[in-house]
Amino acid sequence: MAKLPSQFELDVVRLVPSGEGMGYHGNRPVFVFGSLPGEKIIVRPVKVSRQRSKAAIVEVIKASPERIASREDHYISCSPWQIMSYDQQLMHKQELATVAFRSFGLATPAITAAPEVFNYRNKMEFSLVGEPGQLSLAWHKRWRHSEFELIDGCVLARPLLNDVANLIKDALQDQMVAKEQIKSLVVRYSYSQNKCLAALYVTDSDFPKIDIKDDRLAGWLIIYSDPQFSDIRTTAILHKQGDDYLTEKIGETDLRYFYDSFFQINPPSFNNLLQYLQGHIGRGNKLVDLYSGVGTFALALASAWKAVTAVEFNATAVMIAEENAKINGITNVSLIGGAAEKQPLPEIIADTDVLLVDPPRSGLHPKVAEVVATTGPKKLIYVSCNPVTQATDWQILKNNYRLKEWQLFDFYPQTPHVESVIIAERF
Repeated sequence: MAKLPSQFELDVVRLVPSGEGMGYHGNRPVFVFGSLPGEKIIVRPVKVSRQRSKAAIVEVIKASPERIASREDHYISCSPWQIMSYDQQLMHKQELATVAFRSFGLATPAITAAPEVFNYRNKMEFSLVGEPGQLSLAWHKRWRHSEFELIDGCVLARPLLNDVANLIKDALQDQMVAKEQIKSLVVRYSYSQNKCLAALYVTDSDFPKIDIKDDRLAGWLIIYSDPQFSDIRTTAILHKQGDDYLTEKIGETDLRYFYDSFFQINPPSFNNLLQYLQGHIGRGNKLVDLYSGVGTFALALASAWKAVTAVEFNATAVMIAEENAKINGITNVSLIGGAAEKQPLPEIIADTDVLLVDPPRSGLHPKVAEVVATTGPKKLIYVSCNPVTQATDWQILKNNYRLKEWQLFDFYPQTPHVESVIIAERF
């Protein structure tokens, strides 16, 4: 395969599900974040492999009529769709979801807009770079992990979250902390508490125990994360002030989650989805929830069912779900720990009125998809953060299920991501 030039002109022909604009250099497809269909741009390669060539914009020669000014200079790193109006974002999300399901001949789904199009995220992960005493918050540049964008915060985050991140940065500057000692700073925000939880992951097991006292912080942790691993895993908690968890209200349910828990990024948008499900899921004897996390769906929907069974592979999430059930006085939810594909699913699903699945971006495990297709209950609800893998699973499920409702929910404004909900009934 011939090497790409250091810079070249590209005509953008369409958007792809990742949210990038795509054009061709000869016969080679090139993908560019921050570009729009119909644009003529000059780009430079930033990540090239046999399968995909990714490039960054050097100059926009001919702009799309859709293009607007971004709110931030670093938008490519966090939210590459800042360059179009929110109405256009919703339209493109509908189009891309429809393309993913094109082979099934489905009509374009409706989409529910987010309550807020900026300042909605309840979790952000920051890098810190610079000399001791001069640290800055930063993002990794997209596709260039060794390069950084210096930032004061992000317009996607709740304002208090940005304020707390800068508070911690200032405290680290006062202590003359070196960037090499820091792996990552994670700050989370609770809408219902209006407080933050912050966890600083460090590479130095002798890192100083820095106190940060502020009414906006529900908790503050310094965590040693073994530097031989690139991810932010907890090796040891070096320092803890306050709580190591937040509490969020989802529907009428109070849900506790910890500094390292998976939890919904946009609770107001999630509540829209929950209300939709409550209006379509009905009431009955038994609901089964696969990939149940900290119990968000299972507990929020429990009052309509005599019995709920929730299956989650992450043992810590199961423990948190058990605690959340106690906090809310919910006694009709049974929790099963372990990967869904390793459970006796036909037995678990037996006599179930409704099966709800909310898998990761990779979709259902093939074994789960096959069991659901062959032995699943009359009603199936499939919640997905990736319509492409959802469509792949639907290829298996459609032989036994008829699609009744398809609705999109925008949890992630300014990005190409969207939540897709399918409600189906068995033939």
